Amino acid sequence: MPRSRILAAGLAHLAQGLYGLACALVGRRLYSRGYFERLYRRGSDPWNYSTSDYEQRKYRLVLEILPRASYSRVLELGSSEGVFTAMLGPLGTEVLGIDISHLACERARARCAPFPNIRFRAADIREAELEGRFDLILCSEVLYYLGGRRVLAGVRDKLADLLADGGQLVLVNPLPLAWWVHKVFRANRELQLLHEHLERDLRRPYAITLWTKVPEQVTSAASTPAATAP
Repeated sequence: MPRSRILAAGLAHLAQGLYGLACALVGRRLYSRGYFERLYRRGSDPWNYSTSDYEQRKYRLVLEILPRASYSRVLELGSSEGVFTAMLGPLGTEVLGIDISHLACERARARCAPFPNIRFRAADIREAELEGRFDLILCSEVLYYLGGRRVLAGVRDKLADLLADGGQLVLVNPLPLAWWVHKVFRANRELQLLHEHLERDLRRPYAITLWTKVPEQVTSAASTPAATAP
């Protein structure tokens, strides 16, 4: 590969990383519900999820990283218009998609009408109260919109509480912002990183990570000092 192309790609990655970091720092103020409602009113599928080869490959990689063929309850954060949610339909007995935009959820319901096990809720995960536990939670390209480290840590702990023991959590974030997100998630002792896939696409590289929730008795045992012999 020519050196000029490598340099250009590196600069592009740096710019994308800085942009992502800015999203994380000012997300709560800049990316409000009104921002996304206006975005969806301008037209459907604003990120070309249904037509982009880049996005479709990302979906396939996410599905491939899952260690199980089926789940009881699935939660997708940032479900948008339901393009990926429709792919999750066959995997879960119950699938819940959450998006901050009411308009996106309306379009998602229409798209996923053939799946009676899929439902959508317009809500902000930072404030929403959800019932029950999920054995699969997916957060793809959404966490950096929520705010800085403190906000992200709060969402991380909420997701850990919503995840059943032994359940799986999948995060998808652009590089290098993904490293910052992973550092925040590692700080929760209930979450254990199982697998990481790095997709070094020159257009926009990203990381897909698979986490599991360690049962409470295991984390408690690990934090208890071993008894010493008298």
